[in-house]
Amino acid sequence: MKSTHELAENLVTELRKPHSTDTTRPSEGLNGKVMIRLWGKLLALYGRQWEASYGHVNGNVFKEWQKALSGLSTSQIKIGLDALVQEGGDFPPNLIKFLRLCRTNVPAYYRKADLASLPPPNVHRSPEVIAAKEKHLEEVKKLLG
Repeated sequence: MKSTHELAENLVTELRKPHSTDTTRPSEGLNGKVMIRLWGKLLALYGRQWEASYGHVNGNVFKEWQKALSGLSTSQIKIGLDALVQEGGDFPPNLIKFLRLCRTNVPAYYRKADLASLPPPNVHRSPEVIAAKEKHLEEVKKLLG
């Protein structure tokens, strides 16, 4: 198994290669350089856990991720990466989770915010409710003496 350092060096080498019709380079779906950069960032975030779970550039899992992410824009992928950093999880995401994070249109810094909802309309001040409360209060007073 290659070390994380060797994988990082391979990523840099892949990025520096001119685009060609070589079938070993990722060419379908998401732009190959974008996908290689994504893989490198995920490797930087999760280290050996990423490597052990998903392998290296041009591996089968890499190609599956590339196909699945092909419909996303680079800004959506950035949203997904930002969400992972914001989340701060100890384990690498699976493909489904990463897709979900990328497709969320809300920026990552709003996702975890505990925003309070508006209070319900104040129905307790309507004349009918006030009259019913007063009637109930009078009944309780009579019972208590």
